[in-house]
Amino acid sequence: MTEPIPHWPGRLVSVSDHGVSDHGVSHHGSGDHEVFVRGAPVPETGAEPALFVHGLEGSSRNWTDLIDLLRSRLACEAMDLPGFGDSPPRPDGRYSIAALAQTVIALLGQHGKPVHLIGNSLGGAVCVKVAATRPDLVKTLTLISPALPDLRPRLDLVRFPVVGLPRLGPRLIRQYQAALPPERRVAAVIATCYSNPGLYPQARFAAEVAELSRRDSLEYAAAALMGSARALTAEFLRKGRHSPWRDAARVTAPTLVIYGQHDRLVDPRAAGRAAHVFRDARIVVLPRTGHVAQMERPDLVAAEIRILLGIPGGFGRLTEERAGKLTPSPFGTKKRSLEQTVSLPPLVEPAAELTVDEVRRYSRHLIIPDVGMTGQKRLKNAKVLVVGAGGLGSPALLYLAAAGVGTLGIVDFDVVDESNLQRQIIHGQSDVGRSKAESARDSIGEINPLVNVVVHDVRLDNDNVMEIFSQYDLIVDGTDNFATRYMVNDACVLLGKPYVWGSIYRFDGQASVFWAEYGPCYRCLYPEPPPPGMVPSCAEGGVLGVLCASIGSIQVNEAIKLLTGIGEPLAGRLMIYDALEMTYRTVKVRKDPECAVCGKNPTITELIDYDAFCGAVSEEAAEAAMGSTISAKDLAAMIDAGDNIFLVDVREPNEYEIVSIPGATLIPKGEFLSGAALEQLPQDKRIVLHCKSGARSAEALAVVKNAGFADAVHVGGGVLAWINQVDPSLPSY
Repeated sequence: MTEPIPHWPGRLVSVSDHGVSDHGVSHHGSGDHEVFVRGAPVPETGAEPALFVHGLEGSSRNWTDLIDLLRSRLACEAMDLPGFGDSPPRPDGRYSIAALAQTVIALLGQHGKPVHLIGNSLGGAVCVKVAATRPDLVKTLTLISPALPDLRPRLDLVRFPVVGLPRLGPRLIRQYQAALPPERRVAAVIATCYSNPGLYPQARFAAEVAELSRRDSLEYAAAALMGSARALTAEFLRKGRHSPWRDAARVTAPTLVIYGQHDRLVDPRAAGRAAHVFRDARIVVLPRTGHVAQMERPDLVAAEIRILLGIPGGFGRLTEERAGKLTPSPFGTKKRSLEQTVSLPPLVEPAAELTVDEVRRYSRHLIIPDVGMTGQKRLKNAKVLVVGAGGLGSPALLYLAAAGVGTLGIVDFDVVDESNLQRQIIHGQSDVGRSKAESARDSIGEINPLVNVVVHDVRLDNDNVMEIFSQYDLIVDGTDNFATRYMVNDACVLLGKPYVWGSIYRFDGQASVFWAEYGPCYRCLYPEPPPPGMVPSCAEGGVLGVLCASIGSIQVNEAIKLLTGIGEPLAGRLMIYDALEMTYRTVKVRKDPECAVCGKNPTITELIDYDAFCGAVSEEAAEAAMGSTISAKDLAAMIDAGDNIFLVDVREPNEYEIVSIPGATLIPKGEFLSGAALEQLPQDKRIVLHCKSGARSAEALAVVKNAGFADAVHVGGGVLAWINQVDPSLPSY
């Protein structure tokens, strides 16, 4: 029959394993025999070869989705182990791990150079034997749920030793085949191997039913299943120098080991032992994944393999034909996503080495399998710029330094104020009045003197942002105003750099990763800034001090993941934190094809005037304030002279309780915008408005002037200017 989802074409290949080593001892093997090899269309000349080895009851068909994602850079071939798929059995009828490894070694010997070897389940155990026995044939090793010994009880494994029994096994297989039609048996295998069986396409299900029916007619099929089950049972019981785990310890090739979080056959807790045994390995446990990750989550597996191979660039996606559409299956309806989140490639190359002091300092990182020596070397080689040494920048800088980021840049032109100390933990009492960038540098030196700190004690603007950003691998945005946020975003998009964004206000925080090459940018989420004065800053609305640490630490976590290439970054997702409710939730953010800076036809190809774009105040407020702004000293003179004025404080009640100008009446800005405040204003006095710094009072002034109070004015600089110029004894905030 013609398969709805085509597999790559295949051929029978003759191999000879005469003289191939078995447990390190010369063995005559079975002589000449044939194996079926399925090959994808060959990419450009010079592509490195890769061989894929399936698991028990599987075939080379299990690999076509994964090969589809890797074949643009690798010369991919998938083999049917002897007795499985379209491969006839070995002439000697042996199915031990060592015998199957002999066949694989014989096939690899025909390539003439080392290959990238990938195996699943039984095939994973075979690949471990191959890599340990013939390291000269294996360039890298990828194992997906490898069937290595684990004596923890697993109900789904009970059938394997039973099927392997010489007399009972054949009878059970015949009874099983007679009692259950092929459709039920295929469904049972999928239910066992998949975390979510609904992901299995209906078209492929029909093809596998036809394949199982064909295999039922083959005389050797039952013997292959029994022999392989018996071999796995023997391997699980084998001890000493021939133990599969002992073989794993002998593997010298760079190794990737992938486990499924919901694997019913291979316990994902074996990841800990794998991390301990393999010499040079990256261990990954994929969430919401079963025993055949290459079939259930091929995009995630391909992403991890690309990291192992050091292949740059974006990750391929399944074609619509192979991904499947909304089709019925025996397990319900499920659409296979083409936009699943994947790990991104490491942002930096690892440094040459770690010193003895660095190994001691970062030892708790080094024993984490996902980080290890390679990840820590990447951190050492990384250059990260933190924009702002304030609420978010303070914890971010401290934890980036503690983590061992080699070069930390700090850009901040402000000085430390006493009101900063409630949340900006990188500064202390003795730093009040000092440059924030220099204060942060000194604190970092106390945390980790091995970090190279670069101070940019300047205001970030259009004239310097591109030059400063170009010196770093990653940007961490800790700014608190919209103009700078849009400038940071646009500069990163134009330079092709990723950045980690965070935002805080009162009890709420947000964080995300923006990298236009792999997902949306900040403008995709917020195409336009809010109207001036609509969203108060932290200086106006306040922020819970500890919230800075919560969001800042999340930013550092994302930075470490990007630098080392581990985990699933927040690219394409917005994390929202509510400290009062103590809830975290994520919202999917899609790339906007019409985005002005990262879309298909961008209209912003260079930096713009961000102050004009965002507007500190509205046009109406700016027009009202023109010629109607007085200084704090002017207000003091008016009060001293007994002028007939009505002084109005447009801040919020909690701000009024902190500090107020004597004689001021509190009427919050919101009441002006609603019109409710106008009836409280006397007609026979001159109206004088003030707020904290002048922005909110300018907005209220526009309303007052439009209501006919033509001589109304507002105080530039607000209550802060009053404190600085008139009465320094009052508290500032």
